[in-house]
Amino acid sequence: MAPSRKSISTRSATSAATNTTQRPQNFDDNLDEEPIVSQNVTHVSLEEIDEDSNSSNNVALVPEDDNTNSTNQSGGTKLRSNVWGFAQKITKNKAYCPKCKIYIKTINGGTSTLRKHLLLNHDLVQLQLASQPRNKPTNSIPREKKQRLDHLANLAIFEDGRTFGDFRKSGISKFITEGIPGYVPPHRNQVQRELKKSSSNTITNSQSFVFLDNSNNNDDDDDDDDEENRDLILDSWDDEVITGDDYNRNDDNDDNDQNIAISQIQLAKTIQKGRSLIKLIKRSQIIMMYINNEKKLSKVQRRLTTDCMSRWNSTFLSLQRLLEHKPILNSLFENKGKLPLTNKQKEKLGLSELSSDDYMIFTDLLKIFEPFDDATKLLSASKYPTIGLCLYVTRFMKDFLETEGEDDSNILITLKSFVLESFNKYFDEKNHQHFLLTLYGYLDPYGYSSLLPNERSKVERFLKQKYKDQTKSQAPPTTTTTTTTSSSTSTSSTTSTSGYSSVQKPTLLEKFLKSVGKSVPSRNLVAKTISEEIGLYGNLCKSEPLQDCVTFWRNHGQKMPILKTMAQQYLATPGTSVPSESAFSTSSYIGRKERSRLSPENLCYTVFLQDKLRSS
Repeated sequence: MAPSRKSISTRSATSAATNTTQRPQNFDDNLDEEPIVSQNVTHVSLEEIDEDSNSSNNVALVPEDDNTNSTNQSGGTKLRSNVWGFAQKITKNKAYCPKCKIYIKTINGGTSTLRKHLLLNHDLVQLQLASQPRNKPTNSIPREKKQRLDHLANLAIFEDGRTFGDFRKSGISKFITEGIPGYVPPHRNQVQRELKKSSSNTITNSQSFVFLDNSNNNDDDDDDDDEENRDLILDSWDDEVITGDDYNRNDDNDDNDQNIAISQIQLAKTIQKGRSLIKLIKRSQIIMMYINNEKKLSKVQRRLTTDCMSRWNSTFLSLQRLLEHKPILNSLFENKGKLPLTNKQKEKLGLSELSSDDYMIFTDLLKIFEPFDDATKLLSASKYPTIGLCLYVTRFMKDFLETEGEDDSNILITLKSFVLESFNKYFDEKNHQHFLLTLYGYLDPYGYSSLLPNERSKVERFLKQKYKDQTKSQAPPTTTTTTTTSSSTSTSSTTSTSGYSSVQKPTLLEKFLKSVGKSVPSRNLVAKTISEEIGLYGNLCKSEPLQDCVTFWRNHGQKMPILKTMAQQYLATPGTSVPSESAFSTSSYIGRKERSRLSPENLCYTVFLQDKLRSS
């Protein structure tokens, strides 16, 4: 009967068990075994094995993979892997390379590490397994170019809020391989290390983010156009102003003062009339088609928008668009009889028609809104310190509301008085908040120029006391202080006799100013004490043209290190809540559900770097 066909693995085990040329029991594979070179391993076809399967004198040696070891009947281990032709097995977990004369780990008899060593270090290509083709680590691009590409990839991940392994994904990886042959993007672990390193370097290299970027205050207006819904702390109206449909009020107040050109009730009704017109136009498809055709002829780009009654800036934008459509609206009312509208629609449209007085009120109202809108954009930016400009802006806003221009109409003057009444409620100069604004404004050259003499003196006393308290808290122990003082005294005396022998004596004017705490800057323009720095700072602010605080402290910070440190501490606070709200929006996008594995620490680093990269 013909023998049944067996698998190769079963045949290998049976052939080893039926081998007639067994080794002695005391033979040790680990000591004096002669190497079995790979050329001595014979490859036998399946047909030949089937024919000789009944014979116990023939053994078919099949080359095994890394971990294949077979045991003979006597319990000895026969080393069948071809790597043992070039290395010596010491123990089950250790082998010896005679060429390198080093020991290599072979954990549990595995030869993968040993085979890799012989392939890479000794170029023994005959040991290469067919299932694992040899891939030498080659990099066709220069090292400098790879470092540059890795840096740009990291910046793209940080700035765009991408996932750390984004450039290793299959689709973009194929694109990079085709575009830059030989380049492998950084791994997500490498990006994570670079994130922490970049954040640490950014924080270390700048004592405060205020002086981090090199941009000036001349920002493009387009940088803040996407933040149209920002809301300044200032409110244009008090609680008594009606901005909705509620007209159930007594109009007796309108007759109390005949000199008032317009009352708050009349103003609210006029605004509501314009709001109703916009809603009527948007609800009618026929009117909207007519408006769009007229816009193309008049080359008007922007569209009519409705406002939010509790947000003055949305009302400002709505009225601004309404005035831009004034010629189109006049044409609409002239040709309303020619449009296919119902009688009810024509009646509503006729009741919503704006008069010349209404347009005049809207024009004067925009003159009030425009400075507030510009102030909002100025104080809500993120590329320069804004807290020091708050006092400067509020002082000029108040001056604008209190001043009656030669060309101001009675309506505009009345509107200014309405806004000024509410403005004074929010910015009371007797509360503690006003002192904080003066403190922040003192360290900004623009804010310094708007301070009164008594306000400057109050802030200077506060800064001196604060510096004095900080010096006491950082002072060394008493015993050490005595030694240090004596040594510093001797050092200073030696220095004065050697290096400053040519320094002139202070003038009478300098002595007088120093006695009253108003020291002038020294001749070498380097202040020594907090009083001297305050005197130097005041002289620089008065003598030099006004400039933004970043440029000022970058140019003169070395002369006044104490005040520079305080400026970095106080001016880091944003003037409005817009930057913080923007940071929350950025963090919510970066921490989206696709990046749920992002740790809080890496989220903080990413938000910080993205803000700095976009503002630079």
